[in-house]
Amino acid sequence: MTNSSISPLLVSLRQALVGRYDVERELGVGGMGQVLLGRDIALDRPVAIKVIAPDLASSPASRQRFLREARTVARLRHPNIVAVYAAGEADNLLYFVMEYVEGESLRQMLDREGRTEGRRIVRAVSLLADLARALDYAHAQGVVHRDVKPENVLLDAATGRAMLTDFGVARAFASGIDSDGDSAVTRTGFVVGSPRYMSPEQAVGERELDGRSDIYSLGLVGYEMFAGSAPFTGSSPMAVLTKQLTEAPPPLAQQRPDLPAEVTATIDRALGKHPSDRWATAEEFARALEGATPPSPIAVASRTTAATIASPAAAVARERRWTARWVAAAAAIVLGAAAGAFMWMRPSGVPSGVDPRKSFFVAPFEILGGSDQLAWLREGSASMLTLNLAQWSDLNVVSYERGLDLLREARLDTARRIGLAEARAMARKAGAWTVVMGQVTAAGDSVLVTARLFDVASGGQVHQAQQSGSRTADPRPLFDGLTRQLLDVAGAPSTMTLGRLAETTTESIEAYRAYLEGTRAMNRWQLDRADSLFALATDRDSDFALAYYHRAMVLGWRQVGDSSLLALAERAAKLASKLPPRERELVSGYADLMAALQGELRGDTITSQRKYPSAQAHYAAAVARDSGDAESWYGLADAYWHHRPDGWGRPRTIDNWNRALRAFERTLALDSTYYLAYAHKIDIYRQAAGQTALLMLEGDSLHLVDPAAAQRGETAERLRAAQRRAYELAVRDARAWITAAPSSNAYQSLAILYLTQGHADSAATVLRESLARPETHDGQTVFQLVYAESKSDPVAALQSLRRALRAPDMRALGQQGSNNLIESLLGAGAAAAMTGSLADVDSLASVASRTVHAPGGLGLREDPRTRLWPLGVRLAAGLPARIVAPAFAASLANFERLPKGGGDFLRAQAAAALYVSYLATRDPRSLALLRGWRAGQPALSEIDALAALDARDTAAARAAMRTFPSADSVRSAQAPVSLPRWIARARVYEAVGDLRAAVAAYSVLEPRQISPLGQADPSWPLYARSLFWRGQLHERLGDRAAAIDSYQRFVALWADADPALQPQRENARAALRRLGVAS
Repeated sequence: MTNSSISPLLVSLRQALVGRYDVERELGVGGMGQVLLGRDIALDRPVAIKVIAPDLASSPASRQRFLREARTVARLRHPNIVAVYAAGEADNLLYFVMEYVEGESLRQMLDREGRTEGRRIVRAVSLLADLARALDYAHAQGVVHRDVKPENVLLDAATGRAMLTDFGVARAFASGIDSDGDSAVTRTGFVVGSPRYMSPEQAVGERELDGRSDIYSLGLVGYEMFAGSAPFTGSSPMAVLTKQLTEAPPPLAQQRPDLPAEVTATIDRALGKHPSDRWATAEEFARALEGATPPSPIAVASRTTAATIASPAAAVARERRWTARWVAAAAAIVLGAAAGAFMWMRPSGVPSGVDPRKSFFVAPFEILGGSDQLAWLREGSASMLTLNLAQWSDLNVVSYERGLDLLREARLDTARRIGLAEARAMARKAGAWTVVMGQVTAAGDSVLVTARLFDVASGGQVHQAQQSGSRTADPRPLFDGLTRQLLDVAGAPSTMTLGRLAETTTESIEAYRAYLEGTRAMNRWQLDRADSLFALATDRDSDFALAYYHRAMVLGWRQVGDSSLLALAERAAKLASKLPPRERELVSGYADLMAALQGELRGDTITSQRKYPSAQAHYAAAVARDSGDAESWYGLADAYWHHRPDGWGRPRTIDNWNRALRAFERTLALDSTYYLAYAHKIDIYRQAAGQTALLMLEGDSLHLVDPAAAQRGETAERLRAAQRRAYELAVRDARAWITAAPSSNAYQSLAILYLTQGHADSAATVLRESLARPETHDGQTVFQLVYAESKSDPVAALQSLRRALRAPDMRALGQQGSNNLIESLLGAGAAAAMTGSLADVDSLASVASRTVHAPGGLGLREDPRTRLWPLGVRLAAGLPARIVAPAFAASLANFERLPKGGGDFLRAQAAAALYVSYLATRDPRSLALLRGWRAGQPALSEIDALAALDARDTAAARAAMRTFPSADSVRSAQAPVSLPRWIARARVYEAVGDLRAAVAAYSVLEPRQISPLGQADPSWPLYARSLFWRGQLHERLGDRAAAIDSYQRFVALWADADPALQPQRENARAALRRLGVAS
């Protein structure tokens, strides 16, 4: 692209993207187009916008390929991969929007620094290992980069992190090879990538590449980093390609005898000409670089893969054909043969050492005839065969639930027929190398079931099996017969006893069909429907283990701690002995996890501390059996996340959080739509972003900072930087969640993150986007939007709240499977509380009491926070304590009666109301309960100061004051603030006569920055009243203009406040008149 074309393109792009992105300036020009710096208007973040060169995207086919590749790549979310946010076509320009990485490329660094020497060697090895793991993650998602080179590695200036970019771009277009030999893409069937970094199989035009091609390219990058130049260069692209095919690079140790032998041997092995000579996976490459595994000698003999019929002679012949094709391809390149003329016999594509007949994916069967009577067998066939095949412990079978996810992602969940290409693609994504497809054909009174096995790598049919029977009979025996035949092909021992499907599941066909429908509903997050269907299944068969298990899971997602949940989970575990090994471990692990959680609720620490390790052991056994099973990894992560052996935020608990974080990451690497993993991973990052004091995230590990060290400048700055990074990672994962599995919970999670950082406008934008999409619109989001709006305009938010409260069916709120409903509802109450609308406060509390599920295991009929919250609001609003005190005391008694352990969480959540009570009454009992219910948490120095002042101990009060944070530093950092705590600090300053410090403390309080003190914070009226108190202080200090401003803001905010609150407003109006302003 010439310089003369830059300005018109910039103008054209700005016009095309107006309203979505501000396009600011050019960042660079490459062989595929131009990269520009832009800003996402809605989310207020910098982005890089890559515009594809028009000559590369001239045909409709290339445009379609581009958009298809972009959709695939947009699902990738990894710390070492540049995220793709959006892609599209505007004004005939193809573009995609990426994460903006401020820094330089690896090419720029190599050009500047030359070969890697000295202390930079350790960093280079770490960089290569990080890139290898990024590729391993992408390969697990079925994505091969095809263009790994230094130009496509960006180095983050802030962190030094290496990040791969331009995934999938090379494959999307068709053109020739450019003159410099470094920027070649191809017509379909020819070369795709950059010749200097291209694998031999890529060089001869093989289209079905696997991850080992990227390993070769990364090996070349590593070779160049240490040797100082690429191993293959030439005067033309053809010369470079010829060398790639015919020459071996000089051993790296000859170039750099000073390097560790592990490094040189590892890179040399990555450069094997044959894919089977390289590292089998990029993860193995990474571990070898780091010295975790010794580099094995390069294989000499062929590594054959299992097939239906395979012989040593056939393997040798195949190896000879490989070599012959490479030599012929090299000759063709040298002679300038026509692009696309190469026909190359590639290997199977199966990773080295993997038997393709040991991993199965069962696609839904096609139903031919039979009207609606047999329709249930579309998914039923996949479920039955999957469960049956999984009885052989040596066979990895993609679970039925994961299959539903794959179908939904491919938008094939309702397709009548699945094509072979589509089935192979889903199998690859799941890491399976054999796919089962079939038909159920009705003919008269009979039914014929046909199952066909296909090799995923080649697409060739491996085997066909058939069973027939009566159309009106139970079809499950037919699938038992098919399973036996398929297991024979997979190599199962003939002596293996195969349990009948009716024995491992249920004798009742009605129960089984209800279970299948329930599983589909659960997969679509239709939790009420799923619960009803699983209940029907267990009603029809009281020994149906899987139905009990899945119903328990549904209840767990809807209402953590439901009293019937443990009974269901334990019933499932009791019946699990007849299940396949995977399901048996999952069911037993879940039952132990629920028993541990229930033990905590009851205060039974002996049970909980015994059951958590047992749950972890069951899930670990499932992972050991199949390391590619996302559900097993999630269960393991969940068992570690909830297990807090020494209490929240303590060292052993943080060790478990580290284990959970890595297991959640593994879950998402295997299944990017597993959104419960996103939710918990974001929870962990939120703790590291400041919610758990002194918790620091460094690299991918959490640890506690010494309190004394945290006061020192350097450590304090490191902690703040780590908290910012944790917040950014949480936002990244929330966005990835929205992209991979759009749901209202995903949008709400991102909105909550924005709100915790004071970005209310961004939160509101995200929530409105959720409400605009039918599939993510729900009632809870409406209330969360009210809360976001209250941060910028409480009066307008109050009108939104009233509209939300007029919704026709509030019961649906309690049926949406959310465990943070109370936080959304009472958060929306900020609009009513700040404006003094006590009637709306009561209406909202009534809705919450009807829709928020009572925590289970505590014998409660409703959540006691819904009763305490409106009383706390009244105290915060300044109603006389004598009016509120009796009901408030009765409500507190409900919390006091809760058992130790299970009741501790609710008591901690009631602390905000106790805080407000103490501010309003200075009641010693409130103070004692506040301190007792916060046991183990950091001290509240401002409360200690107030208590000291009440005791007339000014010296102790002043000592506590010295620990108060600086109002100026909080304002400059725009950090989240606690409303009642800053009110208390202002009160202390005023009491000791430091009026200007009191004014400064009040000035910290702006709704955008206020962070709730727990899920049921009633303190919001204090913000409005703080305006009045500010006015009084300004008046005493002689600052008339500031006093007038504060009084006027208070009068406006409480314009329609409850009649009981009007006397306070009248006092402000009287003050305005006193200052000569008409009120």
